[in-house]
Amino acid sequence: MVVSGSDDALRRVRDIALGRGARKAERLDVSVPSHCVLLEDAAAQLTDAASRVHFDTPRIPYVGNRSARVLRRANVVRDDLATNLRHPVRWHDSTVALSELGATVFVEMPPGQTLSQLAADALPEVSSFPVDASPIDAITARVRNARRHADD
Repeated sequence: MVVSGSDDALRRVRDIALGRGARKAERLDVSVPSHCVLLEDAAAQLTDAASRVHFDTPRIPYVGNRSARVLRRANVVRDDLATNLRHPVRWHDSTVALSELGATVFVEMPPGQTLSQLAADALPEVSSFPVDASPIDAITARVRNARRHADD
């Protein structure tokens, strides 16, 4: 579980979690309180800027961060992308939805490897590769190999 908020609120959540028996509660090294109401103004600015960008109807499934559902209309995808920094992300539900749509390989872009590990834990039948873990040519080879095995 990840929570986002002000520094004071995060300290209180950590103390409460540890006081109630959590094994671990640590602060992630991020520069902004992503995916919470504290980024409402930034989301409004991004929504305004995105309104001037042309979006086409998706040709491949796009699963929304907030809804964990396939979004099929360009304006809905635009809104999801522009506002997701202000709303919680349903990462687990989104990966399950992608798996149900037939996704067999997940590739995590830098930085980090957390999402790849979460996908591997939740969906052991899929392959997940963090680009941070190896040179890009090695990741490409692993993805091709995983795709071949998934098609068998």
